[in-house]
Amino acid sequence: LYYRTRDFNSAPAFQHDGSRYFIFWSRLFEDWKIAENLAEQALCTAYVEGGRETPPWHDVHERGLGVAPTKPSTLEWSVWDATPKAFTRRRLRIWPMGCAERKK
Repeated sequence: LYYRTRDFNSAPAFQHDGSRYFIFWSRLFEDWKIAENLAEQALCTAYVEGGRETPPWHDVHERGLGVAPTKPSTLEWSVWDATPKAFTRRRLRIWPMGCAERKK
């Protein structure tokens, strides 16, 4: 679970509840990152292309439309894989607080 923390690069930033990971928009790389610190040069665990105005929890059809998400995002992120020591493409599910209730 991530909660909103201070803005970073003029965009909302989020910190994981219980770990040191953050989700934030990188002005330097112009993408959204999951990283160990709220810093441009922090060790990046995953990233997804997108502008500051299109947060990564919006599904592709909702991005840029200014509408609240109605289901979890399933965007394809580049995620660090330690075995080949490279980023690999994987779909991550991100469910923002305030979204419609999850179906059980």
